[in-house]
Amino acid sequence: MLILNIGGSINAGKSTVSKLLSEKLSNCIFIEVDNLLTKEERNAIPDLKSRINAYLEKLYDKLTLLLNKKNIDVIIFACPMTKQCYENIKKITKGKALFKIITLNPDISICQTNRGSREITESKRLRILKMYKKGINKFKNSDLILDNTYQTPKETVNTIIKFLKTLNNSEE
Repeated sequence: MLILNIGGSINAGKSTVSKLLSEKLSNCIFIEVDNLLTKEERNAIPDLKSRINAYLEKLYDKLTLLLNKKNIDVIIFACPMTKQCYENIKKITKGKALFKIITLNPDISICQTNRGSREITESKRLRILKMYKKGINKFKNSDLILDNTYQTPKETVNTIIKFLKTLNNSEE
């Protein structure tokens, strides 16, 4: 089994790429981390850091549950990767699945503009800036850091599929 994180900052294209990629891979499940908490749960947690931790706890629980399923080959989840999250998922997947991280790294000016249906507010622009300063867009344990500034989501998916094929070839 392959556990695949599509990481990057807010508005880097993580969810769009993950959804498209999950449609291309067989026996694949996409976990939309943003949907792991209900609106009521989100509203009950006033501060951002606590809300993020609640999302991650739900993600860890879901990954643990899905790792025991026999009919799944790939689990994709989209969220910015941090050192703590990386360490937790490494523990969860140890001996059970291959864990790989692909980080989307478009130019910050792209992330800070409205794309698709997402409206980027001033507070989100500031969070994106903070994420880039922290290096979320170049997470050091990434297996692939992909500059998708000038790629369509479909082109990004094709690049990721080529990368995944190299993993399969190296395992043989």
